[in-house]
Amino acid sequence: MREQKAVLLVEDDCMLLDLNKRVLEREGYRVLPARNLKEARELADNANPQLIVLDMELPDKSGLDFCRELHETRSIPIVFLTSTDGAECEKSEYATGADETITKPYCIGQLTESVRALVGDKAKEEETP
Repeated sequence: MREQKAVLLVEDDCMLLDLNKRVLEREGYRVLPARNLKEARELADNANPQLIVLDMELPDKSGLDFCRELHETRSIPIVFLTSTDGAECEKSEYATGADETITKPYCIGQLTESVRALVGDKAKEEETP
């Protein structure tokens, strides 16, 4: 049996958090849910996720700031979820080192494909000598 990859899912909308969690678990991932950045920091430090799906607009701080903070100490793929659209969002993605941005509302298949591709790419990098 293969080891489940851990995905840290940070979303303050409880219904969306629950939906995304169920979908990713059905895809075979171990999902670490967080509703704010305080919870996300604890999980990121203690559970060592392989990927983070991060809402950009959270009640306690910006997801952009958290992304910058994470990349100061480690390299981890990050997918932003945002209701903001356009060039400003893309600029933020590149400035913080995020790997992808998905704009809400989105097709759930888009999320699962992004997670699969980024976790898969990370696994391939680790296997390469």
